[in-house]
Amino acid sequence: MDLKCTDGRSLAIKLYSVLNRFPGVFLILLAVLELHGQTTPVGPTEAQAEALVKRALATESREAGELSQASHPMRYRLRKTSPRLTTVKEIVETRDGDVARLVSVNDQPLGAADKQREEARLEALKANPSLQAHRKQSEDSDAARAMKILRVLPNAFLYHFEGTASAGQETIDRFSFKPNPQFDPPDLETGVLTAMAGELWVDPVAERVVRLAGSLVENKDFGLGILGQLDKGGLVEIQQADVGDHQWRIVHLKLVMNWRVLFKTKNSNSVQEYSGFVSLPADLTYGKAIEMLQAEALVERALATESREAGELSQASHPMRYRLRKTSHGLTTVKEIVETRDGDVARLVSLNDQPLGAADGQREEARLEALKANPSLQAHRKQSEDSDAARAMKILRVLPDAFLYHFEGTASAGHETIDRFSFTPNPQFVPPDLETGVLTAMAGGLWVDPVAERVVRLTGSLVENKDFGLGVLGQLDKGGLVEIQQADVGNHQ
Repeated sequence: MDLKCTDGRSLAIKLYSVLNRFPGVFLILLAVLELHGQTTPVGPTEAQAEALVKRALATESREAGELSQASHPMRYRLRKTSPRLTTVKEIVETRDGDVARLVSVNDQPLGAADKQREEARLEALKANPSLQAHRKQSEDSDAARAMKILRVLPNAFLYHFEGTASAGQETIDRFSFKPNPQFDPPDLETGVLTAMAGELWVDPVAERVVRLAGSLVENKDFGLGILGQLDKGGLVEIQQADVGDHQWRIVHLKLVMNWRVLFKTKNSNSVQEYSGFVSLPADLTYGKAIEMLQAEALVERALATESREAGELSQASHPMRYRLRKTSHGLTTVKEIVETRDGDVARLVSLNDQPLGAADGQREEARLEALKANPSLQAHRKQSEDSDAARAMKILRVLPDAFLYHFEGTASAGHETIDRFSFTPNPQFVPPDLETGVLTAMAGGLWVDPVAERVVRLTGSLVENKDFGLGVLGQLDKGGLVEIQQADVGNHQ
């Protein structure tokens, strides 16, 4: 499987990734989109429209130049779907090139063998800088070709204002474009623009290209058709947006095309979605990026371990006894707990740090005697415990997909070195029920023991109010906090 990433940076960077295979394919990116149900707008003059488009395209060229230097690196998640395969990758941009980690195939987490291969691939990249140097050289070459195309776009086409459209809360100006008969292409690559027509959406405030969509309106031959041909009807849809910190990135790309190079016919049919953008330090190195992705793979393994161990714990396959101290609303209790396969048994030891008085001691003895004499009472308690355990398992199973995890560094815990992660809601996560739905409003931190591959600490808080049933059924208030710590208490438990 080819794990080379197709990144989602800017309009120009996406253009060069399409150019990677053959020099003419960018023409698909500048093709026609038929307009449906549009009325003749009253808008800017032809000169004003042309000036806005040129300013927007100049902005794209300038920003693409900065982006190629990775002056504002980001990380994001790339989901690529084709008729035969769907992959999800975590991408990290660095000044030395991009790093990708395969997360899932066909909407299924990687199996053990695939995880090992992915880890081995990342280790090989980290150990052999020349591999990345070659990739970076290829990326730079593609970026140069893309920049060449961007620079001629203002003169290659005639642009016409078609009206406005809504994009979220913004009003977007729509333009159609067609070949400029006065345009004299300087080379073969830019020559294909003479056969292109299409539509361009521009944010008039930011002066950025928001959307480009189109199709190839006629076959385009190279070398009189001897070298190759791009077929009429090829389709592309590109959207980009401000993903935070005033950084614009590709968020959607659909590409459908057929072509021939010499005597070999090829085709492409894919949709790529980009999400979960997070800004990174400008000085992030390629090696550090690999370590970051390796650490986040650790989170997935640790959470899988927690799910597995929680399942065994619910069966009381390793029962223990312990003391529980609980403080709440001015009341402090201490209990002795004994785990059994039939459920837990508790004995109250103290109240507000004082031993039980004679009356409280007698009531506790009577309660235990009643439990012993009436097994149905314990059966009811066990049923409640099992129900709670099932809900906890349901939440544990979705944690890898519910959040986006970001490596924050290491910390010391006793004699151990712990990996620290922050997490934020994953916008692609669709909660299966109300209980897991609360995770969409939670963010926090996770500490993982990298040797044991176990979660050491989890803290999370609600970053917004969470309504249930439009608030009719109930609401969890913003600021709610949970903090959990766990440790090996003996016998690897």
